[in-house]
Amino acid sequence: MLVNPMDNPKYSVIIITRNRARFLPKVLESLIAQDYKNEKYEIIIVDNNSNDDTTSIVEHFKREEANKIHYVFEPKIGMSRARNMGAAVARGEILVFIDDDAIASTHWLSDYGFLYEMFPDIDAGGGKIELLFQSRRPQWLSDELLVVLGYLNISDKEMLFSFPKHPFGGNFFVKKETFMQVGGFNENLRNSNEEKAFFYKLHLNKYNVGYSPKALVYHQIPTSRLRRVFFIKRGFKQGMANIKFDSIFDPTEIPRIKKEFIQLLLDGLIIITNILFYRKNFSFAQIYYLCIRCGQILGIVMRRFAKNEYRSYSHTNEASQPSFRI
Repeated sequence: MLVNPMDNPKYSVIIITRNRARFLPKVLESLIAQDYKNEKYEIIIVDNNSNDDTTSIVEHFKREEANKIHYVFEPKIGMSRARNMGAAVARGEILVFIDDDAIASTHWLSDYGFLYEMFPDIDAGGGKIELLFQSRRPQWLSDELLVVLGYLNISDKEMLFSFPKHPFGGNFFVKKETFMQVGGFNENLRNSNEEKAFFYKLHLNKYNVGYSPKALVYHQIPTSRLRRVFFIKRGFKQGMANIKFDSIFDPTEIPRIKKEFIQLLLDGLIIITNILFYRKNFSFAQIYYLCIRCGQILGIVMRRFAKNEYRSYSHTNEASQPSFRI
């Protein structure tokens, strides 16, 4: 009986996509062009209920790489749900996740193998993410805000992550066995700190997580994300996500609403004072951080009044929701 070498690949590269057909060809081309042994990795595309040309794009590439590319349709929308589906059908020993709007460097998988050689006891890891702007980068977009767009560059050398630092969702891997042991991604978070929650579970279970600056991917940034309104909305969402994260793992860390309001007023006063009296320019990053704080305040209020919404975020053994603290 002949054995298909693709039945036991080392890596299962998983792409979650939804209505991103215009980006999908570049990431697939970069994955097919890897210098890693062809039979040692598979590509799994999880279509999270797209209604564009995603299917035809996948079919085009499957005609060229029939044994390598696998298509899965997940009708229930949700990043974590789709990632868990990809992991469930994966045949590889190691799950590797990349965004549908990213482009992998040619040595991407090989460099992850080099990271394993340096740290044989790691169970997961991530790599460097650089940004490719589709239009000119605006002047107000300071370096400290690039992380909002997925930029990650923490070291020039291979190293171990120390939580709360962790890989980003656009470029990371984890052993499938480890992924299953921690229960995969929390599907109730609904696009709110999902990667942070996943790597926090690895941290709690004392799994080692590595970093490789050589395992590089490029994240394409469309013009729509280079507008201030995008960052303002993102800041609010991040603040609310912070409260949801604490609702799961440590409700005692949820800040008091009075303290948040006072800090919000102080931050705003500092900005106004600098402008009126000292004529100092303020960076847009300060506005972004104000939005995060406003989002946290909203999250605290919602946790009190929208109990049904937040019950799904809590441990089953968590006490009943407290009133927000003054």
